[in-house]
Amino acid sequence: MKNLALFLMGFFSLPMLFAQNNALNFDGTDDYVQTSIPSIQGTAARTYEAWIRTTANANPNAGGTQKAIIDMGSFTTGGRFTMSLLFNNGIRIEVGGSGLNSTRPLNDGQWHHVAAVYDPLSSVASYFLYVDGALDTSGILATPINTGTGDVVIGRRMDGINRWNGDLDEIRIWSVARSASEIQTNYNKRLCSFPGSLAGYYRFNQGVASGNNVLVSTAINELTRNGDGTLNNFSLTGSTSNWVASSVLLDTVDTRVTRSGNTFTAVATNAQFQWLNCNGFGSIPNATAATFSATANGSYAVKVTQNGCADTSSCLTVTGVSTQGLNPDGAIVYPMPFGDFGTILVNRPGLFSVELFDLNGRKVWSQNGNGTTPFVIQTTSWTNGMYLLEIRDENDEILRKKVMIQH
Repeated sequence: MKNLALFLMGFFSLPMLFAQNNALNFDGTDDYVQTSIPSIQGTAARTYEAWIRTTANANPNAGGTQKAIIDMGSFTTGGRFTMSLLFNNGIRIEVGGSGLNSTRPLNDGQWHHVAAVYDPLSSVASYFLYVDGALDTSGILATPINTGTGDVVIGRRMDGINRWNGDLDEIRIWSVARSASEIQTNYNKRLCSFPGSLAGYYRFNQGVASGNNVLVSTAINELTRNGDGTLNNFSLTGSTSNWVASSVLLDTVDTRVTRSGNTFTAVATNAQFQWLNCNGFGSIPNATAATFSATANGSYAVKVTQNGCADTSSCLTVTGVSTQGLNPDGAIVYPMPFGDFGTILVNRPGLFSVELFDLNGRKVWSQNGNGTTPFVIQTTSWTNGMYLLEIRDENDEILRKKVMIQH
């Protein structure tokens, strides 16, 4: 148990839940990621999502070649489901035999979110292409879809050609047709809870950006390790064919905190809060509002739950607070020894928990209350002997005293 006899704690930061924000760079020559996620076969609904960044030319009418992002199925007519860049360097979905293409070029070196949806139940169209959260193109294809077996592959087509050249991040594979509102609402948010319809989710946050990652050859499927992807032919050193820094900014949890003196306010909206004592990161009792005022020296942080995710702010240090603290004279315990009753009076206001343990470490009594109100313990049926008393305040500081019970 922590010994918190009021000391000054130095500043340090918690690791953020999403502190590392990497992507995966493909060299366009032979790099690809082979997953063990089975294809969504036949005519079943499905959705691809990805963040992409490239300057490569994918337009065959201007000397380029197709750049495949995600593929599944078999290389037969109607047997695959491929999302890529092709004509006009726009996003494309094809099934083998025909496809649907956007006219908006996306090889401008900027990050773009792209999505391809197949919805067999739609009365408007069967195929939908989205760019940066907005519907770009929709239509039907002349070739009937009948996706075959063949696990999901990232960065090349099923036949091993037309490889991606550039960066990929936040790959999502769904076994449902995501709606326009679902894509618009979530394309710029990192997912923290995973519906059963999400078949694969690759954040590509492994490795050290542009560092030596020769031992980091697995792309983790956030849903289950059974769907991890194996990196093939990546050099895994330097700024290409490797894990690289990503500038994709996704809204998940706002952990910003403003400060006025020793009062902190969490900025997040539509969120829940729990303030923490950074010495062990225990929860401070009843500190669940957006604003928290420190009443003792120490280091504090807030855990924010927002958008289905939880993250913790950096620790903020408080010094120079005038407080009586929990020093050895911080409580009056009488009579000594206890008879059939014992009384504890803490000499300052505030919320406290009082616990009594026997010499085997078993908790035999506990009570919460305000320091200005005496804590009374009835010990009539207790065994005579030595016990350990612990008094803990709302800042998680502890005062320990030995007490004797003698009937």
